[in-house]
Amino acid sequence: MSTAERHSRSLLQPADVDFASYATCPLPNRFADSYYCCLVTSVDKPHLVYKVTKLSCEQVQRLVEGHNSRRLRIAQGDVPGQPAATDMTTMIWDEELAMKASRWARRGQFNHNPDRTIDSGRFETGENLYIYRTTDESYELDVDQALEDWFDEYKDFEYGPMTSDEFSDPDRQIGHYTQMVWSNSTFVGCGMSQTRKSGSTQFLVVCNYGPQGNIIGEPPYQTDGAEQYELQCGAGVEDCDKKYGDEC
Repeated sequence: MSTAERHSRSLLQPADVDFASYATCPLPNRFADSYYCCLVTSVDKPHLVYKVTKLSCEQVQRLVEGHNSRRLRIAQGDVPGQPAATDMTTMIWDEELAMKASRWARRGQFNHNPDRTIDSGRFETGENLYIYRTTDESYELDVDQALEDWFDEYKDFEYGPMTSDEFSDPDRQIGHYTQMVWSNSTFVGCGMSQTRKSGSTQFLVVCNYGPQGNIIGEPPYQTDGAEQYELQCGAGVEDCDKKYGDEC
């Protein structure tokens, strides 16, 4: 019999373990669709083998469409308890964000990246994390599981400007949902890793967003203005029809 557990995290957490750097991965495998590396831990902890998987175009499309279909529901007022948005934008895939997410995912740790910058300096980034553990060795993670888990937090969110108290309430989480539907966040890029330890498999999904959402004092989207029945092309996006990046 297999067992499973899943968790999400949207609060900032410091990393507490040192890990193998990108440069220590076996060079022949570094640019493959997937490769294996070893965790560098203290002498009293076992080393873990983890697999960094390059997302397929199908997974990229599912992640982009999974975000946009839920953003469209918000725009159309189709989410119980949440008002309709009048400024909701299309979210498109961003390779720079995906690279950052992949680098963080390969650490295999359920902690947030404290670095909110990207090399291009275009914007600061937001981040959602999802972890799933199972003893079923044949299990393959459907990336939409992470999106559904995050979006389901709408049930605990009362629309309005974000407050710091909402992020310190141990009985509810809303930050994944609000980042997903933050109208000014028009770019997304994700990464995933897979870790084997003590007979169980851990999947870690990291999604980075730009510009970042969850800004204290601001609502995730606007509700005044004309009714919206489709997503808008956001600021800084050259082509909303090219939603899946250059490779897909």
